[in-house]
Order: sequence, then C-alpha cells, then structure tokens
Amino acid sequence: MSDDIRLKSIRADLQLAPTVLYLEGKTDPPVFFALLGRECPKSSIHNDVYVVGLKTQGSGGQEVRARLERARREGLSGTLGQGGVFGVVDGDGRDLATLAAELDPPYPGPLFSWKAYCIENLLARAAWPAAWGTVPSWPNVLGAYVPYAALNRLHVELRRALETLGLEKFRNPQTGQPLESATGFKTALAKDKGVLAGRDVEAMFDREVSALLGAIRRSVDEGHALINGKWLVRHHAAAATNQSEDKCREEWCEAVRLAGGIVEARDLWQRITGSAP
Repeated sequence: MSDDIRLKSIRADLQLAPTVLYLEGKTDPPVFFALLGRECPKSSIHNDVYVVGLKTQGSGGQEVRARLERARREGLSGTLGQGGVFGVVDGDGRDLATLAAELDPPYPGPLFSWKAYCIENLLARAAWPAAWGTVPSWPNVLGAYVPYAALNRLHVELRRALETLGLEKFRNPQTGQPLESATGFKTALAKDKGVLAGRDVEAMFDREVSALLGAIRRSVDEGHALINGKWLVRHHAAAATNQSEDKCREEWCEAVRLAGGIVEARDLWQRITGSAP
C-alpha cells in the first residue's frame, strides 16, 4: 500500500468516528469487543470509536505501525481521552516485561502492545466455554507447543545471521544497476562466513526449549507472551471440540463476553476514550 493510499484510508476512517483503533487482523475486532464484555457492533463502531481490523498481504503489525506513523506525520495521532488514531499490535514472542511497558499506565500510546503473543491468548486468559468441558491446565497446554515455538525462535535467530550475510531474501538484478559478479558475491560471503560457521543448532534448539519451559513454570502469563495464541484456537480448541477454527473463535468470544471480558482490555478502552466500555 502506498503512503498516499494509507493516508486516504486513515482520513476515511476518521470520518466515521473521531477515534480510530487499528488492530492487526480482520478477526481481531470481534475478539476485542468480547474482551470488553460487549457484542461486536456490525459497524465496529462503539461510543464514537471505530475498531478496524486490518487485512494486508504482509504483516498486520507492520501495517498498524505504518498507519500510526503516517497519522503522526499528519498530526492525527491519538491522544488519550481526546480522539485520533490509535493502534494495538501483538506481542509476537517478546518478553512480558517489555510488553507491559508498552501497555500499562503511564504509557500514553498511541501504539500499544498486547501483553500476550497475540490477542487470542487473551481469550484463554479470560474464560473457557463451559460447553467445552473442563478448563485446561494452561501450563500443560502451552508446554505442549514449546517445540514449535522453540523452532520458530531458532529460525528468527538464524534469519538474523542470514541478514548479516545478505542471504535472507532472493537476490534479483536491479533495474539501472550493473550486474553483480560471482566474485563479488563470494567476497561478501567470505567476509562474514563466521556468522554461520560452528553453530550447534541442536544445542541452540535445546536452549530455546529450556528457556520457554522455564518461563511457563514461572508464570502462565509469561507463557502466553511466548506461545502463539492462534494455535490455541485453530489447533487446541479445534481438537477439543471437533469444530472449525472460526466456530471455535466465535464460541470462545461469546464465553469471554458473558464472563465480562478481561481487565486489561477494559482498562485500555477507558484510557483511550475516557469512559467505560
């Protein structure tokens, strides 16, 4: 999306409501309203706040950040209690203390982070549908997904090494630029080849597993910051209920709404709007 189209979209959203709150994905607004203890309006507008779930080809979090940066440059950034453009992004595996500093008072925004890997983790922290049976032992459930999380974290670390070498993406000839030679590529690779040499990826994986399990033992909330909550909806809940991901999300949202939501979502709304949800 070009910056001009992005700005046009922001201005159009502000025409619908004086306060706009951007979330990462199309399925996020119903989850967010459930976390407030409310039904999601068909318009996604409640008390002059338009909650927008973005759909992008790439990272939803990157698009939220891009919109808030564009809003900042145009003087449209949100100010607590006074309207404007706000956003909330997923934690994406960052540690709980870092995420808390980007959500809890006195942090003013306008860009906030959930104190969880993603917004779906907050469903698990808020409630469990009674029709689904006994409430799971979340330390056990989160622990079962640790191998996947560990492998993904290892991939991120190795990708950073590949970025140092310039190998994280396909290399294509650039219009208007002379072709690079094999000698040039080999010189660049030789310069930083120690970045990858001698890495014991098995030991690295074991360290990630140990660190993740240790975090879950310390605190379930830490576990929810490190384990992808989308897995809890599309895999754990789907297996427990023999239903589709969409149906699981719908029923889980309803259970959370009936339970009154979750404090940190209601508090965030209160701070952004100056009134209770």
